[in-house]
Amino acid sequence: MHFPRSKLIFIATCAIALIANTGAALPYPILAPLFVDVAPNGFNHFWGIEPKFLFGLALAVNPIGILIGSMVLGPLSDRLGRRPLIMLTLWLALGMQLLAAWALSIQNYPLFLLARLALGFSEGNIAVARAIVADVADELPSGRAFAWFNTAAYGGWMLGPLIGGFGALWGMPAPFLLAAAATLLCLALTIACLPATVASAPQAASQSGSLRQLRQLLGVTEVRKVFLIQLAFTLGVTTYYEFSPMWLSEFMRHSPAQIGVVIALQCLIMTLTSANVAPDVQRLPAFTRRHATWFALGMLAFALMPSWPGVALMLLIAMPLASYSAAMHALCAQCFAEHGNGAVMGLLSSVFAVANLLVALVGGAVSMLDTRLVIGLGALACLGAAFALRKLEQGEQQPLALASP
Repeated sequence: MHFPRSKLIFIATCAIALIANTGAALPYPILAPLFVDVAPNGFNHFWGIEPKFLFGLALAVNPIGILIGSMVLGPLSDRLGRRPLIMLTLWLALGMQLLAAWALSIQNYPLFLLARLALGFSEGNIAVARAIVADVADELPSGRAFAWFNTAAYGGWMLGPLIGGFGALWGMPAPFLLAAAATLLCLALTIACLPATVASAPQAASQSGSLRQLRQLLGVTEVRKVFLIQLAFTLGVTTYYEFSPMWLSEFMRHSPAQIGVVIALQCLIMTLTSANVAPDVQRLPAFTRRHATWFALGMLAFALMPSWPGVALMLLIAMPLASYSAAMHALCAQCFAEHGNGAVMGLLSSVFAVANLLVALVGGAVSMLDTRLVIGLGALACLGAAFALRKLEQGEQQPLALASP
């Protein structure tokens, strides 16, 4: 039976996303416990600094790396090909995961920050992976293609915390060593399955300079509006991702293994939701706005709820978040493909990185007052984004109109 080459590439890319995200998410359950409810040591009291601030800084350096990686790798892949950049970043991730494990074993906080920064740069390859999906999505409805890709990605975020949380039972460096092993598997899959190059947009390939390409993209009014909306929404999403483990550690007194179980359940819900989301292509703007609103309201309620009801709501709002993510990426791929899939997906990934950086820096400081306050502020940012999406739908000029997809 003949299997189309584009489908093989798509399946390989999804498998790479699954394995890569498993490796990237392995350490997440241990980050909050490293700084909360642990006896003071040279790592969590480096230079006598408040542990929660050190936690925020450890979160912040990763998105700085992601921001740089997304800005460079996505547009660059439009010209040099997807496979070489995937390979390069996976080798970098392998080395930095080993470095992070060593930094933890010797309790060297600055070295751990360096490893987190470089790991963030390597994680910018998600823009390249999404560009591959956009390249080969013609044989599938693009809404379904991105939904299936997100299913694989969420599967990695589900498995990673679960393995990492229990892996920490063998010591805090263990999750990073497991992440390195997952990266080796990902490298083998890339070598075996991805072709030397994947077709890219001719217009994008003719442009020079990744940063210049992104500046030109932001110069398009419609793209800039969507960028600002996505930034506001992602500010809320990153508080959900980064401070819900802190909430579990601080208010529920969960261990790394318990946090890993909760995050795994969260990602399982997102995986199942993404696998079954199938929005009408012509109604993507309304679908995106509706799920953004549901997530924002759920986040606000989560910030106000105590103990186990809060855990239940934290899991429940993973459903509209997964639906929103699949819809927004499909929407941007259809509306802005002429600007180069690598550049567009790189821009979306850079939005996530900027939001992560802002939340890590500001949220780390605000969390010293109350972690729930950070989550509440994130919910308000999501509500603002949902309101802006509604204004775009009602306006005369609709940047996300799909009358002529």
